[in-house]
Amino acid sequence: MLRTTSGRVTIVFVSLLLLTVLIWQIVSSVTAADPLSEKEAIEHVEIQYKGNVVEKQLDGDDSILTLETETGRYEIVFDLERAEVKNVQQIQVNEKEGQSSKEEEIKKIANERYNGEITSFTSQENDEAISYEVIIEEKEISYFITLDEEGNILSTEEKLKVTQGPNTRISKEEASEIAAEEVEGTVDDVDFEEAVDGKPPYFLIEVERGDDLEAEVQVHAISGEVLSVSWED
Repeated sequence: MLRTTSGRVTIVFVSLLLLTVLIWQIVSSVTAADPLSEKEAIEHVEIQYKGNVVEKQLDGDDSILTLETETGRYEIVFDLERAEVKNVQQIQVNEKEGQSSKEEEIKKIANERYNGEITSFTSQENDEAISYEVIIEEKEISYFITLDEEGNILSTEEKLKVTQGPNTRISKEEASEIAAEEVEGTVDDVDFEEAVDGKPPYFLIEVERGDDLEAEVQVHAISGEVLSVSWED
């Protein structure tokens, strides 16, 4: 009788053990992600990160992918067995993004030195060196600042703003600057013409360029508007 009871207990125990193992296998097969092929991993990464995989390398169960996007290149480690991304690291920043960051840094440095609104920002490259020209406007002063690539201020020029009335004539120097900028040359001569027969007063400015061309520029003596440009060989 004792042996019969013991045998039944053993049978029940073994049955429960087998049932437990079977349930665990069923649950594992349902919940665990199926392994991915390298091709499937590439498709997954390109969709998730919106880019193109340009290089790939297998390392055991991991696929090491190089992804090209608008912002740069990324190295992505993808676990094929677990079907998941293990690590993402940016290895290259696109030039456009880096350039934008540098410009923002230069603007910040200029604004820390002079308060006001940045109205102009340009860069120049000479002898493999880059410099930046920043114009900052305050209520009564304009600052013209030149900085190097490291953000060091090379020069600063301050100009007081002159408030003009509706009929105040601009200066000869101001008219010359307007004409020189209009045709990109050097001012050779300036004449002032009074208002005649309903025509506004204006400056007639001769400007020479390096390509042997000469221009005559008419600049409105009050508004500073360029009225006309004529060219001579």
